[in-house]
Amino acid sequence: MSLDRGFALLMNLLLALVCLACGPGERAAEARVGTLSQPPALELAAAASLAELAQEVASGWEARSGVPVRVRLAASSTLARQIRAGSETDLFLSASADWVDSLDVITRKAWLGNRLALVAAGEQDIMRGEIPRHLQGLQSLALAEPGVPVGQAAEAALASMGVALPSRVMRGAHARDVLSKVSQGAAPAGIVYVTDAQLDDGVGVLAVLPIESHPPIHYEAALLRPAARDLFDALDQRWALDLAKARGFLTQGEGNP
Repeated sequence: MSLDRGFALLMNLLLALVCLACGPGERAAEARVGTLSQPPALELAAAASLAELAQEVASGWEARSGVPVRVRLAASSTLARQIRAGSETDLFLSASADWVDSLDVITRKAWLGNRLALVAAGEQDIMRGEIPRHLQGLQSLALAEPGVPVGQAAEAALASMGVALPSRVMRGAHARDVLSKVSQGAAPAGIVYVTDAQLDDGVGVLAVLPIESHPPIHYEAALLRPAARDLFDALDQRWALDLAKARGFLTQGEGNP
């Protein structure tokens, strides 16, 4: 073997070793760059009664924009308190405009509407509009807390119809909690949103409360950080509204004042 050929082979071997040594590091660096290039996740706080819809909107937005969305669910009152306490939130979907009033927002809008339903567990003889008859002699009723939007609306509806609260009222943290109490037999009946009543096959709707019996139920969207501006605007796009309608929510022009 000539000296020149031996030298060339040695250099090629050294070069190959250098490439092998640097390869993993370069790939790791590329992975870090790829991670850094991914957009940060948006933080969406949504009322418990919007649980399924909020998740669908979050997934739909990520598919369209590539921006991931993390959803946090609780009663609107609880979420508002968390936001005031400094929890990281980009967009707030509240079941009442009142809980948005206490926040520092960039902009806000009425988004969806809902109805109230009187529900009971098991098979029921559905007699819409005869709420006093259904409540006659009822010893217990499940309602959300008075400070929760669905609880406020339910009590306003009963008062406007001249129906007194029964001797025992079981309180839930939000509409889903009330639905669970009725479904599990802890209370014979309860008042929840119509959209919640549709989620449990073990619960029947006795009556849909007259929409004029209580203040309009408006879900309010509040933009808290600029990063969520595009998602805030997308809430009024057809794909998002179609998801809401499929879940039974009211959109503008469908009985949502």
